[in-house]
Amino acid sequence: MTDSGDFADSGQTGMRTVTVNAGSSATISVTTDDDSADETDGTITATVQSGAGYTVATPSSASVDVADNDLPSGNSATVTVSVAGPVERVGPGVSLEFLISLSETAQQDVTVDVSVSSLGDGGLLPGIDYWVRGWAKNQTAGQVIIGEGNSKVALFVEFDDDAWIRSAGQILVHLTAVEGAKAITQAWGQGGFRP
Repeated sequence: MTDSGDFADSGQTGMRTVTVNAGSSATISVTTDDDSADETDGTITATVQSGAGYTVATPSSASVDVADNDLPSGNSATVTVSVAGPVERVGPGVSLEFLISLSETAQQDVTVDVSVSSLGDGGLLPGIDYWVRGWAKNQTAGQVIIGEGNSKVALFVEFDDDAWIRSAGQILVHLTAVEGAKAITQAWGQGGFRP
């Protein structure tokens, strides 16, 4: 048994001996260490060694991925992230501001994966009728970073000042994943558009 990280409990790696009866199988269990250290994800691998009374076949090993569940050093284990949209509807040529916030000030950068979409009968088109400031015009998913020492960042959705936009609708901002914080507590933000 080998560990490509530091996940296995003491004494769980190294040589193991198992007995496998003819026509049956055996299970090997490895206990992992639920520590508080942030570390790179790893694997635990079991490899069959040659011995008497059997032939080692292919594949002779199997691995299990182990995902670290600890925050990067510096951020509290309780810090969470949420998003809120504006109350008022806006019209063409005006921006919607969505606020992505942490429950406390970041001690280390927090990266949030975000997707943006529209809802409504008007069929607002990304890259034509609306777009996210700072992203490629037709980009509907990306990342925002809440830097160390901050607790929030604004994401702006802008609308074309175009007479073809004639139907009311909603812009939805969805937080899909976060790195550097414990969890997402409010994943959806909504803002209204009026022609």
